[in-house]
Amino acid sequence: MREASLQYVRTNISPETGSFNTEAGFKGALNSVTAPGAKPMLPEDMKRYDKLAPGSVIVDAGCGLAIAARELGKKGMKVIAYSPSPIEINGLQQHQSENPGVHEGVTYVQAQTLSALELKPGSVHSIRIDRAIPYMTEEQRNQFFCDAKTALAPGGEVLCSFYHVSSRMEHGQAHALAEIVRSIVQAGLTPKSGGVFIDAVRPDGSQMRVLVDRLDAFTVESAELVSEDGNTGLANCEQTLHRIGQQCVKDGAFMYAVRVNVIAIKPDHE
Repeated sequence: MREASLQYVRTNISPETGSFNTEAGFKGALNSVTAPGAKPMLPEDMKRYDKLAPGSVIVDAGCGLAIAARELGKKGMKVIAYSPSPIEINGLQQHQSENPGVHEGVTYVQAQTLSALELKPGSVHSIRIDRAIPYMTEEQRNQFFCDAKTALAPGGEVLCSFYHVSSRMEHGQAHALAEIVRSIVQAGLTPKSGGVFIDAVRPDGSQMRVLVDRLDAFTVESAELVSEDGNTGLANCEQTLHRIGQQCVKDGAFMYAVRVNVIAIKPDHE
């Protein structure tokens, strides 16, 4: 089972971009998660959207299979889901034309960057980016958060989820918390913790997902993050994340992802 899963990933997912690189692979995965009765696993942060009114504009950056985008569309949100991958967007658009009810409220766009969407400044209530940040260069990451600040309404949020470098994975890209937090602060957004989750596989093949730490210590003022080494609270968070990884090994996991959720908030007033 594990080898079959890894072989599927090696065959169908690009290690450089994290996107699907075969039409057959994407179509098969999309049909699986949209089949009648299918219950794909939703991100933990979905409850944050409960406070938004129907009709609120949400952008799903690097949308992949667009599982979260479709769920938000069902809730009455206006969702713009984009990906740089023509395979993903063409596949989603084709599936939408054949199954319009499945994709209600969602518009799919092929775009390399957030700015390419040409969104009206201040018109977006929330932007989500799930595991795509580590595939960006530093310059691209900095620009993404700057563009996000421009697009967001006051009080709007970016929900950013990524694998931390303390993870032990056989596929997928990981990143350090400090670098992402610095990009958020430099863009003029305020970072908060959205929780840290473990996706782990035990030797018997069983899986576990657990919220392990809120790590609220990195909700800090921008002045505390300007130094090369970051601040003490942020450094402590990095050490905690590495300890979490070490504990996974002690608990018998042969493969695990330490997934960090960070919320970047645009100030109500500037």
